[in-house]
Amino acid sequence: KCIVDKENNEDPTMEDVTFLYELESGICPKSYGFYAAKLAGIDHEVVRKAYAESNKFASNLSIDLKIRKLVECARDESIDVGELRKMIEAI
Repeated sequence: KCIVDKENNEDPTMEDVTFLYELESGICPKSYGFYAAKLAGIDHEVVRKAYAESNKFASNLSIDLKIRKLVECARDESIDVGELRKMIEAI
């Protein structure tokens, strides 16, 4: 469980996170690894650059997963060609 101050979806390295040392059931909405790096004393610019690079990787991974799903659906003979076109346009 944690409290997030100055929540910033565009640059989470700017957030202030207080870890409450309490376990709570459920899924964590996002990773706080960049904040952990700040706590460890790693230079803020290094953390921000790491975040920017991780976004590039995540974006490529997201496209790769979409393409894999598209290939999987294309192999399914019950999928309509029009549905495949919609999936391609969504990428």
